[in-house]
Amino acid sequence: MEQNVSLFFHMNQMYRQYIDQLNQLLSKYNLYSSQWAILYLLHYRGSNTLNEVAQMRNVEGPTITRLTNKLKDLGYVITVHGEDRRTKKITVTDHGVEIIKKIESEIAEFQNKITQGIPTEGMEMMNAYIATIHDNLKKQKGCHDWVQS
Repeated sequence: MEQNVSLFFHMNQMYRQYIDQLNQLLSKYNLYSSQWAILYLLHYRGSNTLNEVAQMRNVEGPTITRLTNKLKDLGYVITVHGEDRRTKKITVTDHGVEIIKKIESEIAEFQNKITQGIPTEGMEMMNAYIATIHDNLKKQKGCHDWVQS
């Protein structure tokens, strides 16, 4: 039990430091990590509606609207009509694609620095373990059996 507490404490601390440093890196592009996550998602998964993005990011619709409005203001994304004229999708602009390429290069360099000294096998194992924890969390969503009444 204590091992789990320590693991999740360290994961939380690492996440906070990672996001803080990532936001510093992204600041020159007038972005925060939450906006970057949406831009990255749209680039690699294609155009999506606001509701689809909200579901993929596991956040509320109004939050996605605010974040995508900022991305529109920066010229990184635009709204286009879907197959059905009533459907609006968000898609990455050419300018957005250029910015993504620059940011990806900088993030790769940053991530290489912070994972320095960890062998490839260790990274693969860590990735698998984190993916398993993530899958277990998704299964638990809305189910709080561990909470004592």
